[in-house]
Amino acid sequence: MQQENLGVVVTYTTVLEAYTLILYRLGNETAKTFLQQIFTGVELVNRSTKLTQTHPYSLKLFP
Repeated sequence: MQQENLGVVVTYTTVLEAYTLILYRLGNETAKTFLQQIFTGVELVNRSTKLTQTHPYSLKLFP
């Protein structure tokens, strides 16, 4: 993905849901590591603003 200059965009809602599941099932240290990896490799967006403006077609594919 880096060679093609592509990035990963994830909504805050998705990250928070995944974090909660990891926290409850795998514990605090694993959840902390998960968040550190997310913050270094993913662009977080709020679905109601930036994602709607920049990627309207993707919202039609994933309701």
